[in-house]
Amino acid sequence: MAKRIIPHKVFKTKEDFHQFIKNEKEWMFTRIVDSIESSFKAGNLEACIFEAKIVDAGTVVTMNSPIEDWRQSLSLALAWNEKQERYEECAKIQSLIRKITEHLQ
Repeated sequence: MAKRIIPHKVFKTKEDFHQFIKNEKEWMFTRIVDSIESSFKAGNLEACIFEAKIVDAGTVVTMNSPIEDWRQSLSLALAWNEKQERYEECAKIQSLIRKITEHLQ
């Protein structure tokens, strides 16, 4: 299986980082779903969403989601996709939630 590429984003300030999270919902939710799906298929216990370098703070933030949070993260992605009327994506997310739920029982 090919190794997943984790996106790296660079932000000048913490405010730029927070604005990105606030304004780029489609990118964020797509990334969350894809990361969780890939991690689940690979048998991983954690999904790495992306890494962000914040230049003025001299820090790197890694956004991860542990397996016990996957259903909640996917539920948020599902709600956003429903609001956007992206029903094919909703079906994909619902299927993934079912598979994860069955796996965790």
